[in-house]
Amino acid sequence: MKRLYFIVLIIFSFTFSFSQTIVSTNIENKNAIVEESKEVLSDVWSKMYPMSRECYRVKDAPGKVVASRDEVLFEDEGNDKLNCFENFVIINCHISSIETLFLHSSGHVRAKYIYENGAFHGEWLVP
Repeated sequence: MKRLYFIVLIIFSFTFSFSQTIVSTNIENKNAIVEESKEVLSDVWSKMYPMSRECYRVKDAPGKVVASRDEVLFEDEGNDKLNCFENFVIINCHISSIETLFLHSSGHVRAKYIYENGAFHGEWLVP
C-alpha cells in the first residue's frame, strides 16, 4: 500500500509563544493550485538541499508520537536522489491578506497586510 501524505510548506495560521510574548499570524489565500507538472516538480526537487529532501523520506507519518528522536527514521536517498519524490508536492497560493497579532506585557500590536494591485498594503488594527 502506497503511503499518501505530504509535508506542505505553506502555513495558514500559526502561533508562537515565548516567555511573556505571543505572536499569532493568519494568512488568507485565494486560488490554491496543486502543481501537477512533473517537470516543474523535478526541477524544484533537484535544487532542494539534501536536508530539505530528507523531510519527505521520513518512514512514519508526520505527527506520530515517538518515545525519542532516535525513533525518527528516514528512507535512504538512493543513488538517483529520487527516493520518496512521490511524497513531494507544490501548492501555489495567491495570498490575499496576512494578519499578525503580537501580545507582550509591554503592549500589544496588531497589523493587517492586504494584497491589492500587485503589492501588500499595511494597516494598524486595535489589538
